[in-house]
Amino acid sequence: MPIDNLILQGSASAGKPGRRLVTPAVAQWALIGILVILFGLSRTEGAIGTFLRSFSTFLFP
Repeated sequence: MPIDNLILQGSASAGKPGRRLVTPAVAQWALIGILVILFGLSRTEGAIGTFLRSFSTFLFP
């Protein structure tokens, strides 16, 4: 079997319909991770922490 056919068959089987790379569980854990990172950065004394603290008080007075 030529290499071109192997490449075509491999790429055709990789994009099967119904297979999602980002499932709801993956999206949920990614969101939790981002929130934890932002919370950690907001506790720092640098410019990012100052911005995040002021932005959070703007959103939640």
